[in-house]
Amino acid sequence: MNLQGDCLEEIKNSKKEVKIILTKGIPIQGTFEGHDKYSIIIKVNGKQQTVR
Repeated sequence: MNLQGDCLEEIKNSKKEVKIILTKGIPIQGTFEGHDKYSIIIKVNGKQQTVR
């Protein structure tokens, strides 16, 4: 993998809640579920959201 992928895997494995600030300044807070090269999945209020 790479540094970014390694960091994201560590966050996923920690099962801690994270806060992501989108480019327009909108915050999303939830549990990091997974990622690929172009997007991440975060669980918010029991529902998965994809951020691209």
